[in-house]
Amino acid sequence: MVSTKINHIRSRGRQRQLSALQNTVDQWNTKHPIGTVVRITNGVGVATQAPTSAPAMLLAKSTPVVWLKGIHNYVALSRVVVI
Repeated sequence: MVSTKINHIRSRGRQRQLSALQNTVDQWNTKHPIGTVVRITNGVGVATQAPTSAPAMLLAKSTPVVWLKGIHNYVALSRVVVI
């Protein structure tokens, strides 16, 4: 019985977290259409500018990401700065 309650509480917490992450994606997509130019900086400090090539999305229910033209991988929204 206690285990079931704990799992239910964890499930509700995870649902709230997913909702917040999806809200981040939705807000991004509302404010920034495809083609928005952004800057990202890699781990050694080299900055790159590129337009978005698709709407933001939630990757694996854990990370808001966006695809950029000419970049062959998604980029976490937390690393993106709109120019």
